[in-house]
Amino acid sequence: MISLGTGVPNIVWRGEIAPDTITVTECLGPNLKKLFLLMDKQFSIPTIAMIAIQVVSYKQNELLMSLS
Repeated sequence: MISLGTGVPNIVWRGEIAPDTITVTECLGPNLKKLFLLMDKQFSIPTIAMIAIQVVSYKQNELLMSLS
């Protein structure tokens, strides 16, 4: 299992099944769609910023791992 940090699901499996690359992650809770509906279809600015920071951090880690 690969750990990418707090708030980011661990990667359980990653591999290729031609022609696709597949990543399986653990579920940390409700998905964004469920949360969005729960919040009456409105996220606050701090929530959007938190999501953006987590996505950028994940992508940076993904890039660093692909370069090593």
